[in-house]
Amino acid sequence: IRRFDIANRTFPIDFQTGEVFADGIRNGVAMAHDKHGVLWAADTGADNLQRQDLGGDITNDNPAEELLKLPQDLMGTHFGYPYCWTEYLLDEPYAL
Repeated sequence: IRRFDIANRTFPIDFQTGEVFADGIRNGVAMAHDKHGVLWAADTGADNLQRQDLGGDITNDNPAEELLKLPQDLMGTHFGYPYCWTEYLLDEPYAL
């Protein structure tokens, strides 16, 4: 998620000029600020998870949608994707 100051700017704006507000989020959608000014976003999980080390296809039991609270003091944080993701249900012996 990048943040842009659009005051006195011409369009289009180069994406690379935006300040990194949050990183490591896969397809953050449904973003909104609450009454305290905190940004919230839904994060859609990875598709077609084929991991032999986790038992093969784990897509159907691991939808992995997350609700993220992104306060200003966490600006620039990397939230893990693609190095880690939410898991819901893994077959034995892979489950935590």
